[in-house]
Amino acid sequence: MKLSVATNFDNHLIDQAKKYPVQDFYGKLPEDIVGGGRSSYMVGKISRGDFVKHVEHARTSGFGFNYLLNASCLNNLESSRSGQTAIRNLLAWMVDIGVTATTISNPLLL
Repeated sequence: MKLSVATNFDNHLIDQAKKYPVQDFYGKLPEDIVGGGRSSYMVGKISRGDFVKHVEHARTSGFGFNYLLNASCLNNLESSRSGQTAIRNLLAWMVDIGVTATTISNPLLL
């Protein structure tokens, strides 16, 4: 069995996970164009730069990183040209920083 573990953005968690059958970590920025399943204030404060460093630490430690795009409603953002562009920009950024997977809840994002 492989584990997927929620990150707390502490690199010590990644270091300690090497002892266990962890496949990847998952998390997201506190705020992005898509949003998530939890309120931003509950996600934890982390800058984009520190987020990039955290994903890199996970990858260099042998783990994947799953970015959550699991908002239940996008207010039809995914249907507008500007919304689609913003979502594509976020996805391109995720690829650029080494995110290995994403979890989505809206089938239109698929």
